[in-house]
Amino acid sequence: MTSPWITPARSARASAAIGLAALASAACSSASPAADAGTADAGAADAGEAVTASRWRAEEIAVGWSHSCARLADGSVWCWGSNKHGELGGGDQATILLARPTPMEVRGLSGVAELALGGGHTCARMLDGGVRCWGLNENGQLGDGTMTDRYAPAPVPDLAGVRRIAAGRAESCAVLGDGSARCWGGMPAPTRPTRRQPAPIAWSAAPAPVEGLSGVVAIALGTAHACALRKDGTVACWGENGKGQVGDTTTERRPLPVQVEGVAEAIQVTAWMSSSCALLKGGSVVCWGAAGGTDGVPQAAPELHDVAEIAGACARGADGSVRCRRGARLEVESGDAARIASGVAHACLIAAGGEARCWGANRSGELGDGTRSDHRRPTPVAW
Repeated sequence: MTSPWITPARSARASAAIGLAALASAACSSASPAADAGTADAGAADAGEAVTASRWRAEEIAVGWSHSCARLADGSVWCWGSNKHGELGGGDQATILLARPTPMEVRGLSGVAELALGGGHTCARMLDGGVRCWGLNENGQLGDGTMTDRYAPAPVPDLAGVRRIAAGRAESCAVLGDGSARCWGGMPAPTRPTRRQPAPIAWSAAPAPVEGLSGVVAIALGTAHACALRKDGTVACWGENGKGQVGDTTTERRPLPVQVEGVAEAIQVTAWMSSSCALLKGGSVVCWGAAGGTDGVPQAAPELHDVAEIAGACARGADGSVRCRRGARLEVESGDAARIASGVAHACLIAAGGEARCWGANRSGELGDGTRSDHRRPTPVAW
């Protein structure tokens, strides 16, 4: 059987175009041009470049369906890509509908601890334990009790003590300090037959408890299912299950969380499309759903070992390399990735020095390099 994971090769060749629904192997190459110490001008240029690099050093990067955001070392948040609903946080209606191929600063936002991006909305967990969201709100995914789009960060009412957040296609979730979870958004019950895919959560325009969950430390949202990592290392999933993405050895829809069979000592969980994976202690990975056991039985990914992080369809090795689920093969040098983020058709990473790089589809400028051209290999964001 062909491996669903492609091993990075030490080559600068790229053999085909990519899309994240099937991203190829990708790893960032380290660029360290030698300085010309023989001239004073070269030294001054190096100093200026160092200041610039420090100014734009990213500490976190997150991607949604067609936009991306980064939290910088100075605490500011910058976003780029699609802005159909104000998801870039420009602050006024005049900025919407204008896709941005380069980063723009989110107005009036500071003290951010974590970012989460969805189908057309953005959320930020604040250092004080609150949450702010902005962008598309037709399904209540901003959690303010309305269905009105917001062009600037707005507080999610009655939500405090938040430790982690997640954003999906049309929903958002938060993990509280007591190990419980709250979610909001989702798809309202249709009044007529529809082909729209269901949401992983029951619809609510304000944060509502997820029944049957306790001891939660993180949540991941797929297209129509969700998974929660518990403090004891087990994983529970719920929602649509046609590909076995809930992991309970069935393909029956589960409206409430059920424990994933055979998964223990998990330290991270990810969900995307109709797939789920867990990173285990020791660096191994197990997957279920379209990426693993379509019968709902988690399967090991033997090609993945010594893994430090998983995100959507991608995994980062302890050596800084990045592997992404099967697709057109992309051969680049193994590199220095320190963090990764993976969306529907593009992905981003932060290199060890803090440089943000993205690759994949770029129709809305979601790679942030100033163009709308797709890129097969990680490309620096153009600050």
